[in-house]
Amino acid sequence: MSDYTLREMRAADLAAVYQIECDVYQIDPWSKEQIASELFGVPETRYYIVVESGGEIIGYAGLFSPSSGVEADIQTVTVVKQRQNQGIGRALLANLLEEAARRAAPAVLLEVRVGNDSAIHLYESFGFVEIARRPNYYGRDLHALVMRKPMTESAAVQ
Repeated sequence: MSDYTLREMRAADLAAVYQIECDVYQIDPWSKEQIASELFGVPETRYYIVVESGGEIIGYAGLFSPSSGVEADIQTVTVVKQRQNQGIGRALLANLLEEAARRAAPAVLLEVRVGNDSAIHLYESFGFVEIARRPNYYGRDLHALVMRKPMTESAAVQ
């Protein structure tokens, strides 16, 4: 049994999410405004969730899905450093894939920093494969892998 729960992100979560963003992504975190824009800009195209433990937010994840039948894009899967590698990212990712399937996305894309081996391994375990690289995507000499997962009826079952 897990000691955490998943729920949809709310406006009241922005401060905690921003703090986690800054702690985890020290090089180039999203601003509060970027996070708010993702959450509220065009809400029908976004799906954002948080994970709570002991009343505190310990992670979050987001999906961009422009319309039914169109490829979805995972925007973020983030867990506080002290709770990484405990299955929380896996739970967040599974939830996003379930939502992508519900929205009839034929595939899901994401970008991940080259060298983020634990995240790459997680994505590969769900069936994501590298389809491209984006040089300097996260900054100078900070490259991204573009990964894609075709969706099937069992897409979210891992």
